[in-house]
Amino acid sequence: MAPRGERHWARAARSGEKKSVCPHCVSPLPAADDEMTGYEIVFDIANQGYKPQWLPLAAGVFVALVCVHVFRTARDKVTRILTAVLVCLAVAGTVAELWRHHREYESLRQVVLEGRYTVLEGRVTDFQRDPWGGNVPQIFSVAGHRFEVHGPRMTASFHQTVSQGGPDLTGKCVRIGFTTNDTFVPPTDMIVWLGIRRSGCADEVDATSAVDGDSVTHTQFTISPA
Repeated sequence: MAPRGERHWARAARSGEKKSVCPHCVSPLPAADDEMTGYEIVFDIANQGYKPQWLPLAAGVFVALVCVHVFRTARDKVTRILTAVLVCLAVAGTVAELWRHHREYESLRQVVLEGRYTVLEGRVTDFQRDPWGGNVPQIFSVAGHRFEVHGPRMTASFHQTVSQGGPDLTGKCVRIGFTTNDTFVPPTDMIVWLGIRRSGCADEVDATSAVDGDSVTHTQFTISPA
């Protein structure tokens, strides 16, 4: 049986349910990384191939090889039986984790393709990078919304922290697309798209126009499939 979180994504994909956006939400996500978009795209789950997680695969293979060695060298029957059971469990656990990760990738990709996500744009504030070799999440806020990025977490959503070679978003103007998995406690925001604006910020341009006396209209967008 799939984990509860996976069943949630599968039900959402089948139902085609829409997610309302907040007052800070802006227009849909650019689909290409070029000069016309105005963004340097850091992560786009809908336009990238599946990347398997090699850590659980390597760990499973290592445990299986160790158990096979013990099985071949052990003399008593009980040890050989227990070792064979451990090999089966290691293989089954590895396959299950890789299957779960692939299912999450497909579900999140479907969320983007069907337009069931929220988009925020603004200047990154309160950026706290993760420590090297630590298990502390990277934290930052966009338009008052707080995000946590866990580098070691096995997830198909964006999880590349600074210590893992990801971008330092301090003071950057970003557009971020995310969906919330409410089955987790607390609910978890999963980033499906992240782009760094090449120049300025939309809200800052609006503020400048307002100072100059121009009429500014703040629009709330509801994203729906094309």
